[in-house]
Amino acid sequence: MYKFAPKLERAKIQLFSWFEAVGIPCRDVPDQLALTVQAKTGTSKVVSINVPNEVQQHPCPVPKYPGDLTIEFADIRAPNLTDAKNAFAKLTQALGYGALLPVDRGTDLNDRDFDLYTMRHKEFRRSPNPTPEFFEKYRTIVQKAVNHFYYPNQAFCARVGMDRDDIMAYAWLYAITYEANFRVLTVTKNDNIRLLTNHLKQRLGALQKRFQMRAKKLCSENVDDIDKILNLSTATHEGTFEPSEALYSNLRKLPKPLAIQKLNQAVEQVKCKRTKKLALSLLSQLSETGRCGPPSP
Repeated sequence: MYKFAPKLERAKIQLFSWFEAVGIPCRDVPDQLALTVQAKTGTSKVVSINVPNEVQQHPCPVPKYPGDLTIEFADIRAPNLTDAKNAFAKLTQALGYGALLPVDRGTDLNDRDFDLYTMRHKEFRRSPNPTPEFFEKYRTIVQKAVNHFYYPNQAFCARVGMDRDDIMAYAWLYAITYEANFRVLTVTKNDNIRLLTNHLKQRLGALQKRFQMRAKKLCSENVDDIDKILNLSTATHEGTFEPSEALYSNLRKLPKPLAIQKLNQAVEQVKCKRTKKLALSLLSQLSETGRCGPPSP
């Protein structure tokens, strides 16, 4: 069996997942960067992924497979997701189905946002919405992974403002991105379940390390010192009650659950009316939009 470099295999899995998402029957061509796809007419077409020599980076050259249709590796794995979707739409048109879009998650967002980083949003944005069968198939695996992580780490989760439901949400995100980007097409269902279990263990462990690093850098163990941590009473524009960019920046660096927890504490504990009013405004914005920032011009 030919072993492709991970980035090449990922291109194939993504293409397979996208055909699944738009309801076009397809199957794997073993040992090739190609899929057999059913055209609108009912005939079978081979769609191959063309890989330029400069991106192969593999001891052995990628075997060329003559396909009826070809998509460039640089297009399906384009950093700009719109370009990748446009290339895929051209394929579905050539197959007779018209221009189909496999996934639509809106405009791209800020890479440096902590919540987006921890959910691995770049992978998630390429992942089609799962089917009900997906949740049924992996429910037990995801629940076990969450339990194995959450219960030994309850103190840590409480310290950063997360409960079991928060960990469950992260785990499902990671399961969705596994199915769309990392599953192995040439192994059995049980093998993929084992691989998903390891994937969730690794991702949840990385999530914990990320929160720990952020907590050490930005968060005080004394959560009562809300005035000092968020600088609510001083970080306003002179002569107004509007938050300064420094305050927005400080809040964006905090994990969202912890930011909400601290703002709630400010509302309950801080005596300064101006600070309390400011905390209520920020809490409302964070709860409604999921982000803190100045209003759009």
